[in-house]
Amino acid sequence: MSEHKSEEKQKKADSAQEVKPVEKAQAHAGKDLGEKMNEPKDMAAAKPTKSKSPVKMLVIGFIIVIIFVLIGLGMFLKSQVRQGSQTPFVIQTTKLFGISAAAIDNEVFPYDEYLAHFNGLKKLAQGNPDAFAMQYGSADDDTIRDIILSQQLVNRKIHSLADVFDVSVTEEELNTQKEAALAQVGGIEAANTELEELYGWTFDQYVDRVLRPGILEQKIVEAFMTGESEQAQTYTREERRARHILFKVDPEATEEERTAIREKAEGVLQRIRDGEDFAAMAEQFGEDGTKDIGGDLDWFGPGVMVAPFEDAVFSTKVGELHDGLVESDFGYHIVRVDDRRRVPDFKYYLDNVLLDARVRVSVSESNPFERIKNDILLAMDRREEIDAMVTEDGYTTDLVAEMYPEPEFTPVGVDLEPMDQ
Repeated sequence: MSEHKSEEKQKKADSAQEVKPVEKAQAHAGKDLGEKMNEPKDMAAAKPTKSKSPVKMLVIGFIIVIIFVLIGLGMFLKSQVRQGSQTPFVIQTTKLFGISAAAIDNEVFPYDEYLAHFNGLKKLAQGNPDAFAMQYGSADDDTIRDIILSQQLVNRKIHSLADVFDVSVTEEELNTQKEAALAQVGGIEAANTELEELYGWTFDQYVDRVLRPGILEQKIVEAFMTGESEQAQTYTREERRARHILFKVDPEATEEERTAIREKAEGVLQRIRDGEDFAAMAEQFGEDGTKDIGGDLDWFGPGVMVAPFEDAVFSTKVGELHDGLVESDFGYHIVRVDDRRRVPDFKYYLDNVLLDARVRVSVSESNPFERIKNDILLAMDRREEIDAMVTEDGYTTDLVAEMYPEPEFTPVGVDLEPMDQ
């Protein structure tokens, strides 16, 4: 029995001795693993921090300086453009940075071109002050600036319509017009001399700034006036052909004098009502240039005649005399309407195009288009009044494929926003 217990004790002792080496080995392995896990941290902590490259820092600093210089230069150029600077540095750098005087939609008006037109019109005003004052009024810089902006921006918008109507200026067409212009003044030298005196331009500059754009503008109008395009059939105006007999009244006339003239006119009107020939009466009693052609005023649309006369014409049926005399600032009129028609109206079309245009201006803080915008709105109101008084007799929707005298392109209705450049 005792021997059996001794054997069990011996086995336990042997087993314990076998376990201790294993535990020691595991403990040693754990220690090695911990040291290995800690080793990268210690090594990373021991590695020195790398400093940024001096070259890289220099490049970054240089770029920052350039950015600030460009921002400062841009602000300087904008202020110089606003002041109308004409120094060579400003002109060249505005071309380099693409800073324009103004723009209408996507059509820009380069600053150097603005200065060329501004200086040209100013020179014209100085050389012909009376003619300039009669057409434009004051010749101060603000007025000249607004005239140039209005004309050139509208012209650029018109020229953008060349793609709409598929027209362009050929070299043959341009050469024909150049030859005609030179023939009028006696050759290239005479042309250069005259243009230098008037605008400070050469003939080549005149061709680029006036002649070529003018030809393109005329072709656009002609394409519109054919009546074949959708625009020409949408934007039309009522026209009348009328005759009149004018009995002039002096603005300083007394009431007795006015009464005598009115009674004379009423007597002639009654004779026409009784069957006498209108043209013969116009030739005998008329007091303006139409008397020699029977009082014929040819075709005209809204906005051409003074309001009282226009109202009388557009409210009278075709083939009839207006009921009574028409009084205007010129005197008393006897009026007869001979015919009516509807025709393509380029100005009406252009007005609507410009109403939707975005205009950005750099050379002025003022809005040169506010007055023009009011003008177009007034013109549209007047058109509605005319349409309301038009009678139905003789009405026709046929469009005429006929070219009329070149319309007066009055810039109209555009919103002005500061230019962001």
